Amino acid sequence: CTNNGSVSNGGGIIGNSSSSCSIINCINNGSVSNGGGIIGNSSSSCTTTNCTNNGSVSNGGGIIGNSSDLSNATNCTNAIDANLSLNSGGIFGNNTSHCTVNNCSNLASISNLSGGIVGSNSSYNIVNNSSNAGNIDNSGGIFGNLSTNCVVRNCYNTGDITNSGSGLVGNNCSFVIS
Repeated sequence: CTNNGSVSNGGGIIGNSSSSCSIINCINNGSVSNGGGIIGNSSSSCTTTNCTNNGSVSNGGGIIGNSSDLSNATNCTNAIDANLSLNSGGIFGNNTSHCTVNNCSNLASISNLSGGIVGSNSSYNIVNNSSNAGNIDNSGGIFGNLSTNCVVRNCYNTGDITNSGSGLVGNNCSFVIS
């Protein structure tokens, strides 16, 4: 499945999901505002596998916009052309909890209180074997700001971090990093 059109308040493939879903091998090429490149917002367990976002995203996530609980992303990429801004994350956007990211990468530049893999205001998330190569302004290479009780394992950042934050996590965060 592929989306080439622009989307507002939704996702490139699925707008908003209130029940479990599984998305495999999908690509978003369109721009998205207030949502996600693949799934706009998820309020329950959704899994994305082998998905790619090539479109620009504002206020959301390269793969899943905002997720309230138990969503997973595996082998997903937010591509270099997909510049994100305003409270965004390369894979997950904001307000995530109890979500897992495995073997994912962000290549896009991200600005304004955002994270390379997970955006801001997240809790109880796990990120394994993932990387950020995009330049980040005002936050962290893996997690954004205001994230608590999260775990980062075998992750790395090669992107430049400017104006605040750090290579792995942003500001006002509590983490286990291994």
